[in-house]
Amino acid sequence: AVRDCQKNHKAGLASFRNKNETRIVGLENAWIGGRYKQNAWKFISNDVIISDHTDSNTLYPPWYLNRTTQRGGCLVLDRHIANEAVFIETSCNRRKSYICSKSISETPDKLSRFIDKIEYTLYYTKQTWDEAFETCLSQNGTLAKVTREVIHSLVQMMGEEDYEVYHVWIGGRLDERGMDFKWVEDNEIITKQTGGIDYYPPWYDVEFNTKYPCLNMDRENHNRPIFYGVDCSRAQEFICEQSKYEYFTSYEYGSAQKRFPDNLVHYLNILYFIYFTVWYV
Repeated sequence: AVRDCQKNHKAGLASFRNKNETRIVGLENAWIGGRYKQNAWKFISNDVIISDHTDSNTLYPPWYLNRTTQRGGCLVLDRHIANEAVFIETSCNRRKSYICSKSISETPDKLSRFIDKIEYTLYYTKQTWDEAFETCLSQNGTLAKVTREVIHSLVQMMGEEDYEVYHVWIGGRLDERGMDFKWVEDNEIITKQTGGIDYYPPWYDVEFNTKYPCLNMDRENHNRPIFYGVDCSRAQEFICEQSKYEYFTSYEYGSAQKRFPDNLVHYLNILYFIYFTVWYV
């Protein structure tokens, strides 16, 4: 089924971003792009982790019995055993119908929001950390300093539009000793204190590695922020914060001219192909 989606339809086995999308295409029993690998359920098309439990507010992911019960196999979308479409784990070598999906979109350039009177801009163009820093600087800003007060608003910003983002560069950099991350805006040390999902800073791990000196923020399970260091040469989306100062000189760069926000219009749809020819995943 994976090969057929790719070869014949230039698509992937279907992935879903929310409960509404599963309702639209739910069948009695069909393969979708979920597979258990590297100790987690993931959509194979984009490597996004599928939470083990159904969120009580969003009702996503729609696991049968509200949680996964297996640690292996592949996923089907099924309407037969429940009133609505649910995810069910099963062996990957069974023959079933399958659902392919692909994005049909004009990728937006950026999205701007004001949070506590500060403008934050999410850029959808993928750049390295240093390229992202230069881009922010050219717009009279810096890579965002993600504080306790704004972190959840920024995570929401990453997912509130049709074009969703799961990893972004933010304005943290590991010091030369490999001991502490600092915000490049003001050289403030980002504390290592953490204590769980709802604590700040939301470190994945506080044992830092100088091979991964640039700070990334993940949006896990649609609403949970996570900080960790990444190789600076990786290209990904990023968030700029408009400078609160007339000039910005932190890190090793100079100043820039003031920018005014642009209006943003973009469109994105997901096209689902439903195939009744049975196939293995």
